[in-house]
Amino acid sequence: MQRNCSDTFGRTRQKRIARESGGLPFFIYELARQAQSGLEGRTLDLPDALWMRTEKLPVSSRRLLEAIALAGQPVALKHVYRATEIDPTGLPGIEELRIGNLIRRSCPGLDATVESFHDRIRETVGARVGGEERRGYHRALARSVESECGDDFELVANHYLGAGEVDRAATFLEKAAVQVSAALAFDRAARLYRQVLELQHFDAPDERRLRRELAEALGKAGRGASAAIEYLTAAGDRDDEEAFRLRERAAYPFCVSGLIDEGRQIFGSVLQHLGLKLPSSRRAALIGLLLRRLWLTIRGLRFRRTEERRVPRKELDRIDLLWSVTGGLTMIDPIPGAQCQVQHLLLSLRSGEPSRITRAMAWEATHASMLGTAYKARVARLLAEASALADDPGEPYARGLIKLSGCVAAFFLADPPRCRELGDEAAAIFRDHCAGAARELDQCNAFAYWACYYLRDLPELARRQAGFLGWPEIEERACPSRS
Repeated sequence: MQRNCSDTFGRTRQKRIARESGGLPFFIYELARQAQSGLEGRTLDLPDALWMRTEKLPVSSRRLLEAIALAGQPVALKHVYRATEIDPTGLPGIEELRIGNLIRRSCPGLDATVESFHDRIRETVGARVGGEERRGYHRALARSVESECGDDFELVANHYLGAGEVDRAATFLEKAAVQVSAALAFDRAARLYRQVLELQHFDAPDERRLRRELAEALGKAGRGASAAIEYLTAAGDRDDEEAFRLRERAAYPFCVSGLIDEGRQIFGSVLQHLGLKLPSSRRAALIGLLLRRLWLTIRGLRFRRTEERRVPRKELDRIDLLWSVTGGLTMIDPIPGAQCQVQHLLLSLRSGEPSRITRAMAWEATHASMLGTAYKARVARLLAEASALADDPGEPYARGLIKLSGCVAAFFLADPPRCRELGDEAAAIFRDHCAGAARELDQCNAFAYWACYYLRDLPELARRQAGFLGWPEIEERACPSRS
């Protein structure tokens, strides 16, 4: 009877060890040592087993292990020695940790990077370090990393946060956000800007600046509605020029994100600021569209080329705002969008500024294509004139926009192969050469995708859909023969 009880207890303990260790031999060994330590009534627990092992280390090795665990990621060994204030001559304590499978080391020497052998070791050791001692390790690591490789701003900020130095952490988080934005990691930049704003209360100008940077990062990451909200938050209740600019930048993202009423309302207020207005009804929009089309037919596409610096700033602002309104309204309310587009083209021709005329002519081609194949020659002429104006090879956005306009025009002119070809070419330009062109890239992908549908190219359609949704590459499989 006693033997049966002992066997049952042994099997239960073995199952517990297998479950706690996750099958890792090192953890199995530590739990087995704990089980044989003579504490028969003690519940087997991996953190306890690991801490028992840590407590038996020499003081220098234990302090090194604590600093490595609190680093939270691979860290240069020299920073660890500085944080623990241990003389690095001969690298005392490190070899014992490595042989004991408590850390990993990239290579011999003081410049090696080290990290905890397993996350469970890092979590267990880090959780047992006392508050003041923990802050001391983080402070020392932050200062050491800052002095040696000051471009790892996020790592420095995280250690200052661990040390409780919030002001310095916020400073380095903002530097990290600027750094990752330059590297086109806009989602990560937005997360860092939010973290900065949550850490501190800033005075009004600094908060507006940070919220504007956050909104720009969100917009470049394709998160239009969130970007618009941040622009409006930055604008607040003020009525100065900066607030107008911020509201102007909020309107378009609202429209393309499906928040149409909010976008219309903001567009109306900023247009009024520049002496313009949205049509009050669809009938008014149609009448305005016909009158402006008539005038465009009479005056033609003639213009006198003028450098941007010679055009009054307010005139350029009116053109740029009408460009945003056109893009925001065309897909959801075509007639008001078309009226704004022809007004945008007329003002661009009057200004004579080449880049804005290029943009206006290219987009006018898409509107002309919506009228049917009878306007095919006009579409070709508009795109040709826009291409002739976009003669600067260092301006990829203009080239991408002309190809996108050709893609959209080909779609409405019932030419799916050309639509897909130009859509893919435009997408390559926006993706590889135009930071923050998330809206344009989405349009390229959407029209090329629809072209695949009308071409009945189902394998390509499935491949593109898998790419949009982040699914693994779809493999073609032979259909089983039917008997």
